[in-house]
Amino acid sequence: MYEKLMQNLGFPDSEYLRKILEYLMDDVEARIAASLPGSIDEVAERVGMGREEVRDILERLFEKEWLPLKISGKGSISDLLEM
Repeated sequence: MYEKLMQNLGFPDSEYLRKILEYLMDDVEARIAASLPGSIDEVAERVGMGREEVRDILERLFEKEWLPLKISGKGSISDLLEM
């Protein structure tokens, strides 16, 4: 999934980007990040995981400031921004 994420970021052949992504994210986090943009439900369906598990991983990536997310007024993740 790192390859798809690298392609989404516009650097499909960068060895340096791959090393950075492997350092920052595990395989599951990369698979979820590569499945963006979309709602939590859409991403969960794309990656074949449960909604709550995907939500927890997205929150973790957001807290690490690796993903741009739109936050609802209550401070919970609502939808991912269109990239």
